[in-house]
Amino acid sequence: TEMDQLFTDFLTLARPAEDELEETNVASLIAQVLEFEQLELERSGVRVHCDFDPLAPPALVDRGKLKRAILNLIVNARHAMPAGGQLELRVKPHGKRVRVEVKDTGCGIPLDDQPHIFRTYFTTKSEGTGLGLAIARRTIEDFGGKISFKSAPDVGTAFTITLPSVRQHQATVDRLLRESALQQSAG
Repeated sequence: TEMDQLFTDFLTLARPAEDELEETNVASLIAQVLEFEQLELERSGVRVHCDFDPLAPPALVDRGKLKRAILNLIVNARHAMPAGGQLELRVKPHGKRVRVEVKDTGCGIPLDDQPHIFRTYFTTKSEGTGLGLAIARRTIEDFGGKISFKSAPDVGTAFTITLPSVRQHQATVDRLLRESALQQSAG
């Protein structure tokens, strides 16, 4: 029920579960989310275009949490296009990171609302909880990533997520281990 989902969302924000980080092909994860949401997108007249670069490195993320964050962006995009439109999803390498773009041709986010969209409980939807984007941002940042957006009224919105790749995580771990070893040998 809606009340159960609201309660679950609130608990997720208030007391997030421990991350279960796994090496993840982000394009495959997004394809799974699209498969789950496909019927609703078709019913809404939303055409989906995917551009998944095979050279995009895997990311180290909690798959369930990232799926939920991506699903939230896709559902928001669908809601922004009640008369149909185009949803573009891209995954590509970005230095040592993975870049994900979720772009719609919807109504856009009003300029006055843009500074507030990641704030807990901020919503413009009559049935919204204002938790979806707050949870999505927290999730992405917990993985060491970033989420940003650009939006223009009556043009659409594009969210960009950058996530550390597995290779970037390993380089950081290796550097920290070397620094620790150097400090121990110096002390």
